[in-house]
Amino acid sequence: LVQSCLKLLTALIKNENFTLSSEQLKMLIQFPMFVDLESDSSAVSLSLLKAIVKEKLQVPKMYAIADKVSRLMITHQDESIRKICGEILVGLLVNYDFLRGDNEKRLEGHFNFLLKNLSYEHSTGRKSVVCVLQKLIAELSKPNLGKQSKPNLDKQQSENLFVGLVHRLAAENDKEVLSKICDVIKLLIGCISNHHSSLELCLGWYKQEKSQAKAAQVLGLFIEVKKDPFPKHIRSKVLQEAKTILESAVKLQNTVEEGSIPYWKEAYYTLVMIEKMLKQSPGICFHKNLEDVWEMVFKLLLHGHEWLQTITCRLLNYYFKKLAESPKQVAGSLLGKPSSLFMVAASLCFQLKLKVHRSTVVSKKNDATAEQGKKDDSAATEEDIVTENIVFAVSGLHSVIGQSDHEYWSSLDNDEQAKFLEAFLGFDSGKVRSTFLALTTSGNLSSEKCQDDVRNVLIGSLLKRMGKLAFDVDSLQMRIVFNVYKEFASRLNQEECRLYAFRILLPLYKVCEGYTGKVISDELKQLAEEVRDSIRDKSLGVQMFVQVYSDIKKSLEAKRYKRKREEKLMAVVNPERNAKRKLKLASKNKANKKRKILSNKMDRWSRS
Repeated sequence: LVQSCLKLLTALIKNENFTLSSEQLKMLIQFPMFVDLESDSSAVSLSLLKAIVKEKLQVPKMYAIADKVSRLMITHQDESIRKICGEILVGLLVNYDFLRGDNEKRLEGHFNFLLKNLSYEHSTGRKSVVCVLQKLIAELSKPNLGKQSKPNLDKQQSENLFVGLVHRLAAENDKEVLSKICDVIKLLIGCISNHHSSLELCLGWYKQEKSQAKAAQVLGLFIEVKKDPFPKHIRSKVLQEAKTILESAVKLQNTVEEGSIPYWKEAYYTLVMIEKMLKQSPGICFHKNLEDVWEMVFKLLLHGHEWLQTITCRLLNYYFKKLAESPKQVAGSLLGKPSSLFMVAASLCFQLKLKVHRSTVVSKKNDATAEQGKKDDSAATEEDIVTENIVFAVSGLHSVIGQSDHEYWSSLDNDEQAKFLEAFLGFDSGKVRSTFLALTTSGNLSSEKCQDDVRNVLIGSLLKRMGKLAFDVDSLQMRIVFNVYKEFASRLNQEECRLYAFRILLPLYKVCEGYTGKVISDELKQLAEEVRDSIRDKSLGVQMFVQVYSDIKKSLEAKRYKRKREEKLMAVVNPERNAKRKLKLASKNKANKKRKILSNKMDRWSRS
């Protein structure tokens, strides 16, 4: 009965055709349930209190209620209660005059209370605080258009809020709360008329070793909110500091354990900031003050941390697309030399080996600042970007080799040779490396022959390595590799495609004909057949395709015959080792049979 009466009172107060007098509202506010809100709180009673607050009843008791509601908003376990309490607190702070007489510091006290509880132990309470701050900043930043005066954020309060939120940004570990904090900081930056003092504060943090990560995050938010937050002299300072951070990350990137890699967080947020800077000002992509940064990006492709691999892939994709838009820039770019392109391609193969079960959307909430500004690219997946990057790198390498004369390959300087050797060390055995060095140092090859041989060694080794990764790692890698083969082959003429046909078609043959030695899904088999047919019809031609396909078949049959002969010989020479091999093979066949039976059962259940 009491609950029904409270609901009726709430409906009457909200009804525009029914008005309660101030005396009647004062009587309602004296109800026992509002005396001890923290121990006896319900959604019904709080809804009534919210309706009374909207009537702007000016009585001293409201200030005590504001204190109780603010604590309840943080500590209560029910989300609906916390939400109503937050709305009541915002209504009290916005619509009640806290700036007269003895109540001069009430608003400031409530802000201090909220900032203090940004570090509350439970994420639900912190989320409520951030939501209230967001609503308060939005409301208090609106101009006073009516007769009713309301408090406004002054410069000191804005700076205190800014500093408190930034400090919490560095310590927060809950993704949802982190995203909310970023939204509030962006809102606050937009409300500050003169943001130069806050910007100078961030630049000071960016120069301090322990605060570089949070400074880079906030500088990225400045870029999003303000159209041109960095004048030229400030941008040069930011990029110089960014270069120093990235250099430190490159030097320390070979630390074994991912969690203990130094400078990864500073480097990651710095690259996110640079990505936002490039999207806002695309014209600076090939500026000289960014060249050192791009070199660090290419080196960080080999970094062991997943977040840095993701952001460097995105930036490399952006760089490749800018080169495609401006072909004249290619020759003078950082990727204009074969050694640089081959190093990038080898680094992408290294990344491909590490990317297991990561076919998520690129704009996923790894962190809140990376989420900002990616609405337009939300459909692109990390798989798509990796595929595009590898195709860009391999196609570019193929083209650059074709434009290089014989003298270039026969007179590689020490720096160029060092780059090639470093790239080979990342993914290849010594055989191809020695073949390449012998080829490039010989002086008795014709120009055309040299180009074909160098292409076969460099690009052929990349294609071969990708083919091995397709079977050694995961289905995601196989899908990426097959899509790379399809796109790369479509960019070649028949003679060029013939040069790489064996290495491209070998993995496709194994999948299509069932010679992989592992269970392959129907989806991947269908993809392999589509890629094979596309290469046959659009790039290689039927006659040459049949010849290469036959060579692959003969090669595999010869290997199979050699292996069986070695097994028979082992049974005679080393029977104990042969017995172990048979047990291992039997165990593997049993597991494959069990997996296949389970897969067939799942298919039947899904169809039924």
